[in-house]
Amino acid sequence: MKVAITGGIGSGKSTVSDMLRKMGKTVYDADKINAELLTDESYLEKLRANFPEAFTGGELDKDYTYANGVLTIKTGTAITIKNTDPSKPTTDRIEVEAWEGAN
Repeated sequence: MKVAITGGIGSGKSTVSDMLRKMGKTVYDADKINAELLTDESYLEKLRANFPEAFTGGELDKDYTYANGVLTIKTGTAITIKNTDPSKPTTDRIEVEAWEGAN
């Protein structure tokens, strides 16, 4: 049987994956696989050849970053969404830092 685990930030995907690993199940983490692939220059060359619009100045142009549990979405100015209470899913509460373009 194959199972896909999906959900929003802080919804428990990693917790469920860890539980499955502890049960001896094989878990493929697409985020980790993608992160590894993006360090492989031959993979990046294939991406550049097939999706040139995804690159700016030869670098992959991502509109977000995710590090240390913080998702930063790049718009004109960065908007950062972080879960300040890991016991509750971020989908219940989102903090957005103020920026000059805010109303």
